[in-house]
Amino acid sequence: MPTSREMNEIRNEKVLRQLQEAGDRLRQPRPIDHWSQFTTLAQRDSFLKDVQAEGFELVEIDTQAEGNADSYVLHIIRQDSIHIPYIHELTWRLRQKVEKYGGAYDGWETIVVRQ
Repeated sequence: MPTSREMNEIRNEKVLRQLQEAGDRLRQPRPIDHWSQFTTLAQRDSFLKDVQAEGFELVEIDTQAEGNADSYVLHIIRQDSIHIPYIHELTWRLRQKVEKYGGAYDGWETIVVRQ
């Protein structure tokens, strides 16, 4: 059974594979969108303040994700590399930070770059 960290890498590699299948050579840094979900506004806001200090920008806040009034979704973005192992470390650190604030990391996506 894979560890949490290994599952994180498996999810990353699935996204990377989809990018490659779309013609991306995975060489160029690009904006990477990340989503996380929290049960309280205080958790969400504390996490946001923390990651903004690391250069992440707020894209959107959804206060009722999928009709759940107790769910606060945060969408952030930052320009980053998607090279391995960098993307694994980036998403693992974000996942840990989200969990530190009582939330759940919901993954990432990015644009296809065909250069």
